[in-house]
Amino acid sequence: MWSIIQRTNQPYFTYKTRSIENKFCAANQGRNNAALATRTCRSTDSMIIHSLFNNRAWNQSILSFFIIYFALSACIYTEVSASDFTDSVDRLFRQWNRNNSPGCTLAIVRDGEILYKKAYGMSNLRYDLPNTTTTIFRAGSNSKQFTAFAILLLEEEGLVGLDDDVRMYVPEVPDFGKTITLRHLLHHISGLRDFYELFAFSGRHIMADPVDKEQTFALISRQKKLNFDPGEQFIYSNTGYFLLAEIVARVSGKSFAEFVNERIFEPLGMTHSQFRDNYLAIVKNFADPYAPNPDGGFLQMSINTSTVGAEGLLTTVEDLAKWDQNFYTPIVGSQRILQKMHQKAILNNGTQNPYAVGIIVDEYKGRKLVFHGGDIGGYHGNIVRFPEEHFSILTLSNNADLNSGVLLEKSLQIADLHFNNPQTPVTNFLIHEPSLSRWGLDLDFMKAFDLQRSSSLQTMLQTSRKTDADDFLKTVAPQITEEAAQEYVGRYYSEELEVFYTITYEGDLLHFKFPITHLVTEFTSRLVRRDRITFVESDLLSGNFLRNVAGEVIGFQISNPRVLNLEFRKAEIVMKE
Repeated sequence: MWSIIQRTNQPYFTYKTRSIENKFCAANQGRNNAALATRTCRSTDSMIIHSLFNNRAWNQSILSFFIIYFALSACIYTEVSASDFTDSVDRLFRQWNRNNSPGCTLAIVRDGEILYKKAYGMSNLRYDLPNTTTTIFRAGSNSKQFTAFAILLLEEEGLVGLDDDVRMYVPEVPDFGKTITLRHLLHHISGLRDFYELFAFSGRHIMADPVDKEQTFALISRQKKLNFDPGEQFIYSNTGYFLLAEIVARVSGKSFAEFVNERIFEPLGMTHSQFRDNYLAIVKNFADPYAPNPDGGFLQMSINTSTVGAEGLLTTVEDLAKWDQNFYTPIVGSQRILQKMHQKAILNNGTQNPYAVGIIVDEYKGRKLVFHGGDIGGYHGNIVRFPEEHFSILTLSNNADLNSGVLLEKSLQIADLHFNNPQTPVTNFLIHEPSLSRWGLDLDFMKAFDLQRSSSLQTMLQTSRKTDADDFLKTVAPQITEEAAQEYVGRYYSEELEVFYTITYEGDLLHFKFPITHLVTEFTSRLVRRDRITFVESDLLSGNFLRNVAGEVIGFQISNPRVLNLEFRKAEIVMKE
């Protein structure tokens, strides 16, 4: 699917200098006096890129994320009063700041001090409880930087090596004939299929079915193929960070939640943070997640997973401010660990990828930008840091409409206000949704950014594997007779998922049905050419049928951006074997 998005950066507000409020002015200009003259700096036209990852799970739950932007030839810095600034920030979140809507929390940090913190909307709609800046949210994939930091703590102590084979610590990972290292896991270049997507293909979903560590290991251990050879490409994989958390637990002799609490949260004073490894555990002051109800109002969501590492972090924006400060003056870890956190991935062919170690390192309008986002169910968040300016924007949300893409967009608008960045012209551009989704990119975020000017995204997409869907997205589906369709009809089995799919032919469509799911009962597909199928529900899915040397259909493969060529075989053939 191709979407046309119009991009515009009209200035939201106009500011005048105000001498008596210099808290923000001093942060911007590095001075405490009030009579600062306008400073204009010139820079050459250059393209700046930034990237966003969203954890886009099975039913477009997330989506998380790459941004693309470019610098203009002139930047103008002027004083901005504190009240003007905060009023302008509040306007960005005004539509969610209601007593009948879930919302978000925000902390803006400069030089280790929270310059502004604010809560918008409600934490619990049933009991009319508002969000506060100490309300706890699930942080989604922002968990990954804590998992990465924990591994680097062990590496610094000589207890693990980043180039060690993951099977040294987790022998449950199958032997694929290629060495997968801890470094591969940290950078999402291992080739391991994403376990959330595998569960979805099997008919399970964390929004409906409990998912625990044992079930996840059983699923991983049944995999027979990688998406690609380790180090060859980048595809975002939650499996890698699930395994890293288990390595921390096995090496330290403590649960991952205990290790992070003792080694990171307690020393930093993050008293409202934890990794939730039991989804039934009661957590006080914990916001409920919501999604819009098509009939009006909101629906409460649930997340029934007890896995940690890839996600599982519960925290507040005030606690995240303490974590943010540790990147400048480390109380936990060392400068060496922080340097490693910022080292970008290098693929086997020497190509550099913006994904570093649990964080993304890039640029925005001429400034270095470090960030990550997270989405799971109705919980979303972003950690956005401008390290050279010691300026950060931290957001957490319990509203599905305020996903990590929207939060990142708002965060960069706050940065524009703070740095008084100039406006940029309107641009229309095309977005190829399947390609973006392979990277976890979200259209809600992309609407504000210019993709055509991004050499970074082009480079990243070149290092990402194409799926069959790319080859025939524009192909007109041929008519297929019921007689011809019968060779595809039947029952198929996946040893990797331990699940049956039944394919029927109804109304010129092939229906892929799997009965154990709570949320999805079937996919419907069209043949776009012999044995090649595209799915009605989503361009993110593609597939092809398999034949033996006699030309008989013996199975099919199905793919999405994070699971490639998952194989099913006809049940009667499996039974004979």
